[in-house]
Amino acid sequence: MHAVHGFAPLPRPNTQSGEPRRTGVEVEFSGLTMEDTCRTITDHLGGDVVAQDAFLVSIKDTEIGTITVELDTPARHASDNRLVKKGLEIAQAVVPLEIISEPLELSGLETFNTVIGVLRRAGAAGSRSGALLGFGVHLNPEAVDPNGAFTVATLRAYALLEPYLRHIEDLDLTRRALPFVQPWPDAFVSDLVASPATSLSDLFPLMAGHLTTRNHGLDVFPLLKHVDEARFAASFPDDKTSARPTFHFRLPDCRIDEPDWDLTQPWALWHLVETVADTPDLLNDLSTAWSERRARFWRSDDWITDVAALLEKHNLGEAA
Repeated sequence: MHAVHGFAPLPRPNTQSGEPRRTGVEVEFSGLTMEDTCRTITDHLGGDVVAQDAFLVSIKDTEIGTITVELDTPARHASDNRLVKKGLEIAQAVVPLEIISEPLELSGLETFNTVIGVLRRAGAAGSRSGALLGFGVHLNPEAVDPNGAFTVATLRAYALLEPYLRHIEDLDLTRRALPFVQPWPDAFVSDLVASPATSLSDLFPLMAGHLTTRNHGLDVFPLLKHVDEARFAASFPDDKTSARPTFHFRLPDCRIDEPDWDLTQPWALWHLVETVADTPDLLNDLSTAWSERRARFWRSDDWITDVAALLEKHNLGEAA
């Protein structure tokens, strides 16, 4: 993959209004209690712990604002029930805790990233520390212009890159098996590549025809709802997504217990997506190659090879 060092600025680092783009981060892990996690974070970044309930805590006034810590399960909302609460305490071995940052500029991301090593040393465990864990990292990069042409280009870039991204991420087997990061359907990718749409609004019919759940490596429902809440409600009547002017990139694994891993690795994946979106010749080459490949005998390994070759051709390969 193209070389990205640290939190390199995205190709388009500002929003349409000229403000620096911000990114929220969510990290799932196990191995620590809620109390241990909060103490580790406050020892490192300061802040005051404010409990919402036994399994939802806000750490306010840290160096980078509020960090939320929660048990990542819908059952948390019933934790005032004594039996549910006891079950959740037991479940912490396999149900992840999740730490969630506010939307951060690059300097804030760098500071939040220092928490990874601190939690690792305290005993945090990631996807590969046991069977059936499947913990992930979610990045929520603010869109340049939620309804603009670059948003559409970014979706096309992700669609064309997704098999390659899953390959180089070497996605955890449990996460592959669980329903939370399903790949986009090939038919959707083909329709998206062929669509003349230049705004997200134009893509509503196509999205509604192919996507029935948020559970994909790139979840676009929050962004769709932000662009047109009424149309979203009509297209996806059963979905309770909160509207946000952000992409919700949920593909990467959490490998918090591995000493050479930190948040710059998920960032590098997303940086590649936006770099391709901002390189029209490469995006066109990928689109043409996809259409040609789909017209012939189809194997996902062949497409991964095609993507790697085109990235190399445009100086975005391993040596770049």
